[in-house]
Amino acid sequence: MTTIIGIDDSNYSPSLAGPCVVAAYILRPTRVTLPTNIKDSKIITSQARVELFNQLSQTGHYVISLAMPSDIERFGVYRARNQAAAEAVRRIMLSLPKRLRTNKTELHADESLAKPFSSDFDPFLDVKSITGGDEWVWAASICAKVTADALFYGFAALYPEYAPNFSKGLIKPHDKELLMTIGPTPFHRRRGYANN
Repeated sequence: MTTIIGIDDSNYSPSLAGPCVVAAYILRPTRVTLPTNIKDSKIITSQARVELFNQLSQTGHYVISLAMPSDIERFGVYRARNQAAAEAVRRIMLSLPKRLRTNKTELHADESLAKPFSSDFDPFLDVKSITGGDEWVWAASICAKVTADALFYGFAALYPEYAPNFSKGLIKPHDKELLMTIGPTPFHRRRGYANN
């Protein structure tokens, strides 16, 4: 039986603040199918995402890896995101039972996230580039988005003067004005956005 890992990111780019969140998702060995109502996290409400996230955490295992604003400042968002993705996949593959680690494993990712995984990343990893995603990519997308939402909720509570858009990482004229008058927080992405 083929083991499938889904991977996706949230708060990639363009974004004013916060980490890029990458999630890798895999079913528990005792489970054989995903919940049937999985959809792309971008097209469902935040409440529906949380409900699906609760189901996914019971049927599978997920790993979160973050490209922090300081990583993005140093390497750029693309490279920082790819490093976080590689870390998430390595960690979730290590979570597999030993008997499955030498079996062929499929990694389902959208085109952008599939590119960094070259053939020498892992000899047992078969990378599938899925245009628009599939239920595995969407499962990872939900885990990433719910995590990002929780992080931003905390950031907004720490820095209420940046409300309302700071909790979404958006880049709006009002937010650029705030950056000029108040200055960036440690959660802002200084490279390309917060230093303009």
